Amino acid sequence: MYFSDIFRPMKWHIIACLIAFYALPMLTFVVPQEGLLTVMLISEVVNRLVISVTAIALTIKEGFKWYYPFVVMFLYAPACFLYYGESMIGNIFVYLLLAYTAQIIGFIVRKIIERNR
Repeated sequence: MYFSDIFRPMKWHIIACLIAFYALPMLTFVVPQEGLLTVMLISEVVNRLVISVTAIALTIKEGFKWYYPFVVMFLYAPACFLYYGESMIGNIFVYLLLAYTAQIIGFIVRKIIERNR
């Protein structure tokens, strides 16, 4: 099994996570100080939504990938230190558990879809 065989099915999911983890928090540099907290809260909500949706979609389409939550965790770790600071390091493990939970939901949905065919 090659590197491209492992990550090719996940490329759009990884790109979506990169946009959510890195592009959205960059808005904090252009938003006035009064709106900074709002942008950070929206960023956290979008991060959770992107992780959930991408994990569910990946699992329904490709099957359960046990390593996808670790990919999400390693993608978020540098963003945690760049944008949020050390106080948000707990989110790394929260996002890992969220990705696994979303994959379990996607696995159940996939089984239901397969059973109804």
